[in-house]
Amino acid sequence: MIKFLNEYSYTIWLGLLKDYVFGIEWLDKNFSSVLKLKPLILIAGCPGSGKTVLACTISYANALRGRKVLYITFHESKEKLFKIMSDLGMNLNDVEVRGTFNFVKIPIPLSIDNLSDTIFKLISKYSPEVVVFDTINPIMTITKDESVRRVLLQNFFYGLSESINGMTILVAESIGEDINLSNIEFIADVVFILKQRISKGLISRSLMIKKIRGVEVSVAEIPFRICSNLGIVLYPPPILEEVSPEYEELELPCEVLKKVVGHIHKSMHIYITYPPDARLPHATIIPLSIALHNNLKVLVISYIYPPDVVKAQLLRALGLIELKGKEVEELIDKYIVVKSINPTAYSLDELYIHELRLVDSLEDVDVVVIHDVGLVARLSNASEYLSKFYNQLNYLRLKRVLTVRLGSYVSDELYRLNALLSSMVLRFEPVFRDGKFVGVQAYVWRRGTTPYIITSEELSRCLEEIAENLRRKCFSR
Repeated sequence: MIKFLNEYSYTIWLGLLKDYVFGIEWLDKNFSSVLKLKPLILIAGCPGSGKTVLACTISYANALRGRKVLYITFHESKEKLFKIMSDLGMNLNDVEVRGTFNFVKIPIPLSIDNLSDTIFKLISKYSPEVVVFDTINPIMTITKDESVRRVLLQNFFYGLSESINGMTILVAESIGEDINLSNIEFIADVVFILKQRISKGLISRSLMIKKIRGVEVSVAEIPFRICSNLGIVLYPPPILEEVSPEYEELELPCEVLKKVVGHIHKSMHIYITYPPDARLPHATIIPLSIALHNNLKVLVISYIYPPDVVKAQLLRALGLIELKGKEVEELIDKYIVVKSINPTAYSLDELYIHELRLVDSLEDVDVVVIHDVGLVARLSNASEYLSKFYNQLNYLRLKRVLTVRLGSYVSDELYRLNALLSSMVLRFEPVFRDGKFVGVQAYVWRRGTTPYIITSEELSRCLEEIAENLRRKCFSR
């Protein structure tokens, strides 16, 4: 049975894309023109970085289209490779049966002549349009003469694409981050460097686009994950030109917010903060009421509490404005999905990717609420955090999602950093008189408006309006 990684691989199988393909939608969208050259592609990286997965992804995508692939290896076990790729969504058995994928394991050649004879016999037998060498490192052990190696790389492999009138893929193993393949990089049409970094015991992977002949490369390094049933999933930064400035207008749930803010849009980003030692329920009620008031599906991602605790806190917060009972619980269950992530178990790259995958995995997500953002910010340096935070916001804007980020006020620097990219800021503060707590006030600012302090009296009236609106929603169904 044919196995498709996703809708895009199904499109490839239908033959709706011309010429050769990378098999990864973003790469094909941006760099497909280089494939018309019948290119020499170099995939290099350290052990475990995903080189073979990328080589198989390209091979499988072209084999699905009916292009014959010859996959040559000196060390891979066919059974092991086919099993691993099947787990990643690539059914190599199927394309092998169809005659478009041929796996050949050959012994390490004793000489250059022996190598060329073997390769050309295989080409004559299989008539491939794509030839893959995984890896070329054993070939480099044939001779220690650097000039002979240079001739082998620059003449034999580069000329192979012309010989088959197709595409050649070379996989190269390197130890460590420094990859010295200058003898072939300058003649290769495409150079992909797969990087694998370990920080605080956690792995993050990225694809470095070092060279694409004849194509402008504006994004040099892209984080990715290797996922079960999906293979390589890239998370490129969104192109701002593709992000519409405004989407659907949303109504605010009380008069004071309407007076101060007017309205908001689904593509906006709201930053809500409060003292770490006074985590006020208002910070939860306001974004929750915006979502419920507009019938929006919400994904809550919590860094500090498990899903059951988050839902209990939501119900407790609504209980403070006299919203209780089975109907309220059903409303929460209908509109809200809660996921919990331990941010210390991921590198920042992995965390960023994992969160976006959660959004992509759920249908019809209108609002993403992330709690507590101050924790992640403290676990990473400011520049790295800002980069991932910025790209995440634009990705969610592109998906027409309202983003709400809640977090304790842990430092002026982090407050300013989060406020910098926000469309709206709500900062809740307890109010004391004569040493006694008398209420909560909120500093509010929305892009295009002047800041305003919502008094505790105004905020109380706002909560009363929210309670009345939600009560009608709960009990009129």
